[in-house]
Amino acid sequence: MGKPIKIRGAPDRTLSGDEAASILSADLGQRNDYHQQMDNEDKQEVREAFAVRLKEAMADRGITGSLRSRASALGLPKTTLEGLENASKLPGRARSLLIAQKLGVTEQWLMTGQGPKVESLVGGPIPIAHMTPEEQAAILAVWRSFQSKYEDPPA
Repeated sequence: MGKPIKIRGAPDRTLSGDEAASILSADLGQRNDYHQQMDNEDKQEVREAFAVRLKEAMADRGITGSLRSRASALGLPKTTLEGLENASKLPGRARSLLIAQKLGVTEQWLMTGQGPKVESLVGGPIPIAHMTPEEQAAILAVWRSFQSKYEDPPA
């Protein structure tokens, strides 16, 4: 059976090798077996932690305003976003990938709070659409300062 596997975020819980294999082989279209195996108190804790990270990432991206406008910015139905923000729902795999992409954060961080919040720049530049308004303004200010120094003088 092998060594029990500790569950991240629930240090007092472990899975047997068979349970872990079951989770790893779960169909992506279904809810995660781990989530189904948690008791209601653990599920609520996970949903609340997700809601905090979701709100943080939306604030970082300047996604504010009405529920309708926030949902539209994320490409979600209003009722879905309301459930995610109120910690009554967790997104499935496909939706969590979509939300993470729209917010410019890693899915791992969004779902678990683990790992890097944003992808490393080592793989290439971050598209400007994934930057906060403050980051965009800072880049524009630097560009303008270089532009004014290196422009050809008027003739």
